[in-house]
Amino acid sequence: RDAMRRHILEKELLTEKKLLSDTQNFIEQINHNPQLSNSQETVIQLKNKFFLHQRNITALKKELAKL
Repeated sequence: RDAMRRHILEKELLTEKKLLSDTQNFIEQINHNPQLSNSQETVIQLKNKFFLHQRNITALKKELAKL
């Protein structure tokens, strides 16, 4: 049962790391190309998404450490 839980958490962790990386890359693209940044709200939403993925990664790592 713990092995299955670990597998699921590790899979979720990989997914969150990928989403974090994708979001970070998109933020960098916007910062380097002002034409993409047509809305300050979009940048704020992306940064919020970035921080959400960071929090999720931290939480998943804590859960994995308990196993």
